[in-house]
Amino acid sequence: MKNSIKVERAKNNMTQAKLAELVKVSRQTINAIELGKYNLSTILALKIAYVFNQSIHAIFELEESDWESCYDIGSAMICFTVRYARSGVDKSLTATGRLFPLL
Repeated sequence: MKNSIKVERAKNNMTQAKLAELVKVSRQTINAIELGKYNLSTILALKIAYVFNQSIHAIFELEESDWESCYDIGSAMICFTVRYARSGVDKSLTATGRLFPLL
């Protein structure tokens, strides 16, 4: 997931440490989120958006790879890819799945 936390911090002259203090996490967590190496909770995303007086959508954006999920169902892995498209007021959601037998 992409994010603009570093940009928002710069606009607000805020350090990683200060943001971490405000949302009650470590500075290392903020760094990992900025680098896209940490899958944060909805609550933490809401807290960060609140600190910057922005919507979650203004700060966080899903990437194409965020739409694919794989699950171990015992004898196989099943993977789903979900595509979401917006054009004007029309919205569509398409899901495709693949089954990978485990040998």
